[in-house]
Amino acid sequence: MNHVLCNKNTVEDILEWSKRKRDASTHWFLFDKVLYDLCQQYPRYDNAHEVVAKIAMIGRAYSASVERRKNAETTSDRDFYYGYVASLIVDSDLDKRLDALRKYQTPTTENLPEILATHLYLQELLKKATEMNKRSFASKYLHFHCPNLFYIFDSYSDREINRLVKSKGKWSCPSDADACYAKYCEKSLFIQQ
Repeated sequence: MNHVLCNKNTVEDILEWSKRKRDASTHWFLFDKVLYDLCQQYPRYDNAHEVVAKIAMIGRAYSASVERRKNAETTSDRDFYYGYVASLIVDSDLDKRLDALRKYQTPTTENLPEILATHLYLQELLKKATEMNKRSFASKYLHFHCPNLFYIFDSYSDREINRLVKSKGKWSCPSDADACYAKYCEKSLFIQQ
């Protein structure tokens, strides 16, 4: 799919926003650094305590917690995290998938399908536990493990990218990708390039 910028000033607007963001980054630098460090120190998914710590902290820090779910009245948060979420992830192939992605430095059109498939994989795991689509949480969680590969998605960033970039032509979403996140990532990659 081809993309176009909505107006001629978009590139300058993005560069100016990026400069302001870097200048203001000291406000949230430590906040994000703690999460990056946590995921770097505990990158694996074979220990339930580590999994729960990462999921709870990232979800709560970014207002995307997995305990917000349809089946909340059936279990306590502690039972939910350890009884459902941690066991799903510890028994999953998430380590293997992320290990395979770590060879990449940045998203490209060639590796984007593999990145999208990993995002959908985590999203579907979480859906088993929450009975909800956790697209935003999955993007944030994966971002803190592989910051250069996963774009952080939320309704605000999606609205802004759709304001800046329009798609031209017919688009075909990969079968093993979340369509909404895939479109968002394609537009983000377009801007990045």
